Amino acid sequence: MEKEKKKDHKKVRLALLVGIIALLILFATSGVLWWKIYHLQVLPARYFLLAIILFTLIIILFGVLMTRKKLYFKIPGYLLSVVLFAIMLFCILFTDRILEFLKEGFDNETVKVGAYSIYVLKNSEYENIKDLENQTIAYFNADPKNEQVQEKLTKQVNATFTGYDDLYELVDAFLENEVSSMVMDKGRMDLIYDEYLDEDFQDFQDNSFDDLVRVIFTFDLEEAQTDISKEVYDIETEPINIFISGMDTRNHTLTDVSRSDVNMIATINPNTKEILLTSIPRDYYVQVHGQTGLKDKLTHAGLYGIETSVATVEDLMHIDINYYVKINFDSLIEIIDLIGGVDVYSEYTFTTYHVDSEGNRVKVQKGYNSFNGSEALAFARERYAFKIGDRMRVQNQQAVLKAIVTKVTSDITLLQKYDELLDALTGLYITNLPSNVITNYARMQIDDMSPWTITTQWVNGGDAYLPTHTAPNSKPYVMTQDQESLTKARNAIDALMAKTSS
Repeated sequence: MEKEKKKDHKKVRLALLVGIIALLILFATSGVLWWKIYHLQVLPARYFLLAIILFTLIIILFGVLMTRKKLYFKIPGYLLSVVLFAIMLFCILFTDRILEFLKEGFDNETVKVGAYSIYVLKNSEYENIKDLENQTIAYFNADPKNEQVQEKLTKQVNATFTGYDDLYELVDAFLENEVSSMVMDKGRMDLIYDEYLDEDFQDFQDNSFDDLVRVIFTFDLEEAQTDISKEVYDIETEPINIFISGMDTRNHTLTDVSRSDVNMIATINPNTKEILLTSIPRDYYVQVHGQTGLKDKLTHAGLYGIETSVATVEDLMHIDINYYVKINFDSLIEIIDLIGGVDVYSEYTFTTYHVDSEGNRVKVQKGYNSFNGSEALAFARERYAFKIGDRMRVQNQQAVLKAIVTKVTSDITLLQKYDELLDALTGLYITNLPSNVITNYARMQIDDMSPWTITTQWVNGGDAYLPTHTAPNSKPYVMTQDQESLTKARNAIDALMAKTSS
């Protein structure tokens, strides 16, 4: 009998020891979790404290159950400890992933890259850069990196460099074999494809430019990205302007200097929970900041770097831009497919000239359309289907962005794909926006779950063919400024920035 009591006493002591160890593990795990959540800075203080109290009470309840002698108390205690540990472990892993994303996904543009190539005619005898010895290499005079380009190339070959003030004339001279080769960055090559060949060289439709040229040498010129942010001191009350620059170009990485085909200002007022999206057409005829002489298309400002695009838009709209986001619009395909498609509103029924991933033109109905990623991109890129061209395209781009925001903020099942979404987002954009802006807005939203209001506007203009800074001796298509439209857009931004409450 005595042996049995000793045996039972040992069992009780062992069970108590196991319970104490489990209790210590739970407290340690909860400490790690709350430390990480604190550094995330997303939960409002009252929710943070409430969660700590709730979890602490649950752990204490576990401790009480584990100290009871009866088995029917201990079993729920063990089950509770396992469930609680699993929940906390998942939350730790989830929080780690978010913290990693915030660290890598914001204020993440440190360099800008000029990606250059030397082009020769396909039927020429030149096979590599050494074959250009004593030959002529044409370059564009307005490229600010010309000195670095020539310094790089002279280390490879002894050639003569010939500059052109007009990019179109440079391409003419190259195609007519007046120069042996031309050196060009990716951004300006996109310009040549989209704005020069498509409009002025219809005979290339059956024989594309790619069939006429070869690349014999490539190199990159890399430099540090200038910090142009205008930080705010009270994120929860100060309105901000964010410039959204969309790349819709061939084979680019986001660090490449390239045209800005999507130019949008997001004015965000946290006091009223309002967002105003203002779009400016890519061909808008503006004075490029820092460039003297003729005006140029707004999209060409991006060829001098994102800081030039930002400064040019600030000059045009008479505003300060706090931060920018560079978006790769092709990456939207992956995002939209991951979230299960989007419902996009269209003002018209039409068929796109751009095709989806299956090679089919997209049939769009007036009203809401359910699009997958490639269909949404074809819709957002379309301008040829409309008489008003790029004016309609900027509205459609806004419609796609609104549809994405609506889907992401309303579908809680997307949390199941959080890891895939964070990976996709990392490759979607580069920004100088600090992570604390996002975490502050997230904390405000959790504290007050009322919805945000998103409105849109765009500036209008006239159609014209005028000399530009890029092509001073030619007359490419541009959209001239409509002062009434500009004034209205500026006033709307100023009004939202000045609001203090809804």
